[in-house]
Amino acid sequence: KVGKITVAHAAVQSEGFVVNTDGPIIQRVGKDVLVTSVPHLERLMLEGQIIRQAQIDLKTLDIDLKKSPSVQLSYRPIVGISGGPVILKGRVVAMNSFADPGTFKQTWALELQPGIQNFARP
Repeated sequence: KVGKITVAHAAVQSEGFVVNTDGPIIQRVGKDVLVTSVPHLERLMLEGQIIRQAQIDLKTLDIDLKKSPSVQLSYRPIVGISGGPVILKGRVVAMNSFADPGTFKQTWALELQPGIQNFARP
């Protein structure tokens, strides 16, 4: 479960942006940063389902997870969705995070749960 929602085989959507498309043009105004335009940002939309939930321990060059509640998604990893939302019934329930390190064919997302600290501290 994610919160009170049962997720086994639940339909989800994710989104992100195609790599190497032009991102936003920003301008600093005092302490603020304003987006002044977005010339061309191509959106990625993925649909699939949650395959299973697991607690993940994973240590790589850029990831160090300890017993992190995660969900395995049915769609293949695509560069550009990392950090993007996993949406279930209109609610963000997870964050796209990494490809299965054994096969690089499955996408894993960290569940968003209040009070959970996913990343290990040095």
